[in-house]
Amino acid sequence: MSNPTHAISQAVLRAGGRRFLAREAGLTITGREHIPTAGPCVLVAHHYHHLLDGCALYMATGRPLHVLVGLDWAGSGLQRRGMEALCRMAGWPVITRPGALGRAQASNEQRTEAKRLMRRAMRSSVALLADGQIVVVFPEGYPVIDPHGSPKQASGESFLTFEPGVVRLVRIAESRGKTIPMVPIGFVYERADDGRWRIDMHIGKPIRRVHFNDDDACLGALEKAVRKLSEDVLRD
Repeated sequence: MSNPTHAISQAVLRAGGRRFLAREAGLTITGREHIPTAGPCVLVAHHYHHLLDGCALYMATGRPLHVLVGLDWAGSGLQRRGMEALCRMAGWPVITRPGALGRAQASNEQRTEAKRLMRRAMRSSVALLADGQIVVVFPEGYPVIDPHGSPKQASGESFLTFEPGVVRLVRIAESRGKTIPMVPIGFVYERADDGRWRIDMHIGKPIRRVHFNDDDACLGALEKAVRKLSEDVLRD
């Protein structure tokens, strides 16, 4: 990794995530071999827990991860500025999630700011992929467990329809001449007898956009794969 600030921040995130995960959960990983050991790729993951999902992903590969992060929950004050600074240090692109605008009855100014952030995050993500990095996207936008609230909590559903931005990102990145594999990842969570989480992470075979006639078909295949990988029946 060429950016020393990113490298240091990534090392801190990995070490901290490992300790937090060891305290809160037991993790089993299958399909680790599907994550490329070099070159650009996008990890397309189910979102269940607002913190543990990211910690678990770091355990699946020794490579740096650049997570596309929605910070609309942080408001616009000191907390938001602090979180944005931390994300910059780690090389994590920041967005306002599309669903947040409708939930908060956003003003025109907030909508304009959300579009600006999305354009900047897209540019940053494309640059990361051009540099051979891994970008992590949670296309549902919201986890099941989130102290700041989630549409999943209101509906009782554990899965949301995928937002199309992930395929658009890959299409733009591929216009520079590289094929970008998208690796589907499912999570299954269960409370163990000791109160900790039992997490099964299932990593599927890479999906490539060039194998589909259009972006909608590719997005549908991604969502189907991630849903399948998040089913309880995959457990031993």
